[in-house]
Amino acid sequence: MKNTVLLFFVLYTPFFTFAQSLGEKLSQYQDQYPLEKVYISHDRPYYAPGDTIWCQAYLVEGRSHLTFEKSSVVHVEWYNAQGERLRSFLLKMENGRAAFEIPTSIKDSSGVYQLRAFTQYQCNFDVAYQFQRSILVSTQGPSLKQEKTTKDFSIQFFPEGGYLVNGCLGKVAFLATDQEGNPVPFSGILRKKDGTTLQAIEALHEGMGAFSFTPQPNEKYEVVSFYHGQEKIFTLPAPLSSGYQLLVDNHRSEYLKFSISPSTGKSLIGLQVVGHLRGQVFLDEVIQRESPYGKRINRSDLPSGLIHLTVFDQKDRPIAERLLFNRNPKEEIEVNIDKNDKPFATRSKIEIDLQTLQTQIPVETQLSISVYNSDLIQTQKKGLNIQNYLWLQSDLPHSIPNAHQYLQEDNAQSRLFLDYLLLTRGWRRFNWQKVLTSTPQINY
Repeated sequence: MKNTVLLFFVLYTPFFTFAQSLGEKLSQYQDQYPLEKVYISHDRPYYAPGDTIWCQAYLVEGRSHLTFEKSSVVHVEWYNAQGERLRSFLLKMENGRAAFEIPTSIKDSSGVYQLRAFTQYQCNFDVAYQFQRSILVSTQGPSLKQEKTTKDFSIQFFPEGGYLVNGCLGKVAFLATDQEGNPVPFSGILRKKDGTTLQAIEALHEGMGAFSFTPQPNEKYEVVSFYHGQEKIFTLPAPLSSGYQLLVDNHRSEYLKFSISPSTGKSLIGLQVVGHLRGQVFLDEVIQRESPYGKRINRSDLPSGLIHLTVFDQKDRPIAERLLFNRNPKEEIEVNIDKNDKPFATRSKIEIDLQTLQTQIPVETQLSISVYNSDLIQTQKKGLNIQNYLWLQSDLPHSIPNAHQYLQEDNAQSRLFLDYLLLTRGWRRFNWQKVLTSTPQINY
């Protein structure tokens, strides 16, 4: 009997030794299929036909955002407003960057042109994550679009974590748009189907907002909305009869926190929580207690960027997920420019002093400078820059309208609006099956 027990232990030891957690599987997947990111800056907000577009390309490793030299060539393509490819370039990257220029012709028609850039390796994955940006080429400069007053609009609802759950306090974000996809600043009320009013709601930023409530069994809910004198009624997604509710508080500058609540009769024991930022796993925990589960995470302990927070059931199936943004104050780079109080004269030599600081300590950086008419600055601020692209846009499959506004400042309002963005335009259901069960086809 003694030998039998010993043999049993020896045979089953490898299973316990080599069993991987979900976080370990994700880390292994990211090691095997690393990320690459390309970013291209250009010297002016817009161009006239015949101008030269001066550009700088950057190639970085997707998780660390450090120079990535494994792929030495970046492909660049230039398309006109009709979608025709006018030029293509092969850039040899030196220390993760390369300068190049795109000549335009005085015969080019005015319109919004597209710049696309990618490595050969990136062609193995979703093209939505390749670098793309719109550049205006026009003889008239940026023209102001006349706002169209349309009465028809629609509202989409996005329960935090993926679903509402009966008996659990939940948050629902919403996005209101017109027929052309433009945001609609509507107001309305949340009520039960029987007409009982629960609360007033309002779009606070670009058609987005959120409200919280606790759905009850055998009840249905709807939103009565008002815009330009028109009233429309939209039905909320039906809550689950039982499950788990994920709630996140992402509004504080020092830390973020989240909690998981079970519905009546559900157990937290055995649920697994995985948190990662660009594939770097910082949380991989199996819940071992029945009491309410929650975590508080200091922002300075994580890099800046998009956090994916996922809850799995006891069978490793994703049941709730949330995207949220972390901004680490230690990573901020401050650039000080001193003109030495010297006047700028026509065609005279200009000397300026630059200082780059990180947590008030001078650091070595790579900078590029462009000079153009100051009347165009506001246009430039509305575009992508290397910060909001690497930290935010590059990890989302859809283009973010006016991406500049979310990272220009770090205050309660900007964090709230960015949270609305991630709850709506950044919201998605789960794609963990690629990590857990499938292998990408690597053709390039």
